[in-house]
Amino acid sequence: MSISYMLKDSCLCYGCTACQTVCPVDAIKMIPDDDGFLYPILDDSLCIRCGKCQRACPALAKKGKNSSLKVCGLIHRDEEIWKKSTSGGAFTAICQVFGDNDTVVFGVVYNSDEKRVEHTYVIGCEDVSAFCGSKYVQSYLGDSFKKAKDFLLAGKKVIFTGTPCQISGLKKTLYGIDTERLLCIAVMCNGVASPSVFKQYILSHERKLGKIIDCKFRDKRIAMGVHNLYRRTFIYKNQKRKSSQHDPYNNCYTRKILCRRSCFYCGYNFEMIDSDLTIGDFKKIYQVVPNAAINKNGSVVVSHTSKGLFVLDGLSNVAKVYDISLDDVDYPNSANGYIGKRDAFFEDFKKEPENIVYLLNKYSLKKTPVQKIMGCLPNKLRAFIKIKLRKYNG
Repeated sequence: MSISYMLKDSCLCYGCTACQTVCPVDAIKMIPDDDGFLYPILDDSLCIRCGKCQRACPALAKKGKNSSLKVCGLIHRDEEIWKKSTSGGAFTAICQVFGDNDTVVFGVVYNSDEKRVEHTYVIGCEDVSAFCGSKYVQSYLGDSFKKAKDFLLAGKKVIFTGTPCQISGLKKTLYGIDTERLLCIAVMCNGVASPSVFKQYILSHERKLGKIIDCKFRDKRIAMGVHNLYRRTFIYKNQKRKSSQHDPYNNCYTRKILCRRSCFYCGYNFEMIDSDLTIGDFKKIYQVVPNAAINKNGSVVVSHTSKGLFVLDGLSNVAKVYDISLDDVDYPNSANGYIGKRDAFFEDFKKEPENIVYLLNKYSLKKTPVQKIMGCLPNKLRAFIKIKLRKYNG
């Protein structure tokens, strides 16, 4: 049996599973490499040379330009929905506008048994809270693309959210299918981290305090009207919570040290995207919008299609919507990163994966003296200082 990588340059592969999904003879398997990322491996003895996998591959496809029709800032009117969300609650608001009790919604959750982040779905838009919140690791897609296709063929409305490359992969598996009932939501992406690194990080903490049933990469904990944007929280089986304001995993992720190599060469942005909508953080909404709440972070919503524009125009029914321009949007730049440090980290990780906490701390940015002092202060005092500094800086 002869096997080979689907792409000659595996650095370009996004791991979106589109090629595996469309293969009519099951000749492609997604296999993890030494860094823990899934790559398509082709069994040449089964391949019938139909070319479907190549036509479905986002990395091989010629990327056409897509327009950004309209952009807005958003804060959900429901305080509880806003609290459960990483940003302003845009994902839930979009589901409420587009969907109903029969709509199939695909999103990402943390699976505590497999210790991974994965795509799954729910029927109905009443409670999509499990999908809320950022997940700083590449999700396991499984057969989500195939299920989405089956639901569309059955006449269901489908909402699918994922990274821009995942959305592109999904759309390319739906060639010839009526997608009028499909709404695709891309998240602004800073890259995807290694599932193996994440699993080892979870295991290292579980060895100390027991099973982790949920991981909040950015826990919206509020003190005196101020919330910390990058507070990581583990929730244990005994319901205890353990948080870190300067989490080494989050620190390394934001600097792209944990990311897939293709993330450094990603061609997806506002102009080259296959989604109907893009959503992301609007951390400093109060600086751009004079009448926005100073103590709340918001979301950015960008429409790329007429379907997306229709949904965006209906968001004011469930959220406070603010007119902004694309110049106000801070979209992640795939060129920014530390590919040299990224490669050095994974060389170390392959040698001693069990020492993941030490490695993450080794490659993290060190705390400044001010951060160390602030970290020792009680939450309320720290929040009081932040409020005063914010008012002082205007």
